[in-house]
Amino acid sequence: MNPMNAVESIVSVLKQRGFDYEASEGDTLLFRGHLLCQGQPHAVALAVDVSGLTLPEFQLLNIPRQLKPIAPHIGQDGFLCYAARGSIVLDIFDMPAQVLACIDRAESVYAEVLAGKRAKDLEDEFFAYWGTSICLADIDPYLSTPVEAIFYQNAKAKSKAEPLLVISNVPKQTKIKLECLGMIPVPNRVARVCRVKTNQAPMPMQDKWPPKSVEEVLRWQSYLGDGNCRRKLESHLINALNADLNGAFCLIESPLISYGFAVSFNRNGGKPNSIYNRLAVRELIYQSQLQTFSIVRIDDVYLAQRNNPMNRNLHGLNITLIGCGTIGGYLAELMVKAGVGTSTGRLTLVDNDSLMPQNVGRHRLGFNHILQNKAEALAEELTRSSPSLNARPLPVDALQAYLGKEDLIIDATGEEALGHALAHKYQGPDFKPILKVWIEGPGIAVRSLLTPVPDSACARCLNDDQRTVLYPSTQEAIPLELLGQGCESLYVPFPATVSVQAACLAMEHLSDWAMEQPSPRLRTKILNNHFTIATPDIDPLKRSTCPACAMVV
Repeated sequence: MNPMNAVESIVSVLKQRGFDYEASEGDTLLFRGHLLCQGQPHAVALAVDVSGLTLPEFQLLNIPRQLKPIAPHIGQDGFLCYAARGSIVLDIFDMPAQVLACIDRAESVYAEVLAGKRAKDLEDEFFAYWGTSICLADIDPYLSTPVEAIFYQNAKAKSKAEPLLVISNVPKQTKIKLECLGMIPVPNRVARVCRVKTNQAPMPMQDKWPPKSVEEVLRWQSYLGDGNCRRKLESHLINALNADLNGAFCLIESPLISYGFAVSFNRNGGKPNSIYNRLAVRELIYQSQLQTFSIVRIDDVYLAQRNNPMNRNLHGLNITLIGCGTIGGYLAELMVKAGVGTSTGRLTLVDNDSLMPQNVGRHRLGFNHILQNKAEALAEELTRSSPSLNARPLPVDALQAYLGKEDLIIDATGEEALGHALAHKYQGPDFKPILKVWIEGPGIAVRSLLTPVPDSACARCLNDDQRTVLYPSTQEAIPLELLGQGCESLYVPFPATVSVQAACLAMEHLSDWAMEQPSPRLRTKILNNHFTIATPDIDPLKRSTCPACAMVV
């Protein structure tokens, strides 16, 4: 539809619906009209994006008294939330009909709000009403160390700038993270954290919100139905006051979300902590003012698990990656995003080679790391974006590296002989699970093989005694393509996209292993449409005559 015709059509259909055109601001048309709910008109301002890229916005011009101070789906400025962002895609070629449909939906939602049928939605919209102040939380859920509140400020900001509140039970790691953002701790600004768990999801009270004092927040906790949480909060605050502290931060952890508030004690020069003054202590606490905070998690477990909550987080594992080249670099980055090397875990990077300029085109490392050892450069690169990462680079030969108690070894070198040697070295009493990933030919296919237990096939088991391939990847012969000049500079050509897909295949295999779902242990992905897969994903058999692993069953 022609843009001019679209504007005329929208104005026309809205006129028939009782909305009067008022003005335009760029591609946005502004109207005044009414939403009809329960037979009563409710005045609204309507903003329509002619392009259809954003939903029409409705703003109540007069919020009914029964919907104050808060009501579900209605912001403090009167904007009505009638659809979650991204839940509706408008047909940009039929905008007049789409706008009318949005009016119908807005009327339906608002009618339910007026009837009190949407009160439960306040639970989902809790942070929209709790407050705009943010507190960063770096709390490792698997550690029992105490949580403390630390104030940070921008290293370059003026002293009057509002400090950032951070709560943490791993303060050293937190300091490293915040330093990456240009933040430094404020001297002598550490507060006690009162940490309380509740089984009740938070939901605002509609008669008075948000709470401004400790008395109001304790009354709200009673309203939620968790008297135990209320009593614990009160006890923690009394202890903080008796400890001669000027305030405390209260962290409340509900089943799905955490929220908090900071309390400042107004002593007026007194210290009412004697037995005789117990009532005075309680009265002082009740009258203390508070500031609400929305909790934003920055802990490694949350960052790794948020986008894949059903899979096991890989934190706490000791994993060694051998080969930090074209596959290993991308794979290491994926592993770090999945939590490897965080909490009590460690990521060991093994590679005795250096990055050369000709490697840059298909490596995770860039030009800024040429002539550096790959393992050391990759550890530096990964730590820059994940500052709390525990990475141990070993610029040594893979067979000479001392690995210790590893949960898994990953061979991303693509070297067949090394794979056989590793399989032989880590058998018997020294057995370690091994995941091998490689590229076949000039990017024809990518494959991964997992040897999770001693009686599963190793890399050498994929060939018979005459080294004939038992599980070929393609029905067609894979060509041997080499480019370059001279024996020492020959290489197999394939783009970085092949390396990335090999890394993704290995990462998926690693995740399945962590979920105790290692099968199929040999996986193949064909990348060239001119080739046909020969061996579906299977569990290859351990060969009784395998020279690498047959001595131990």
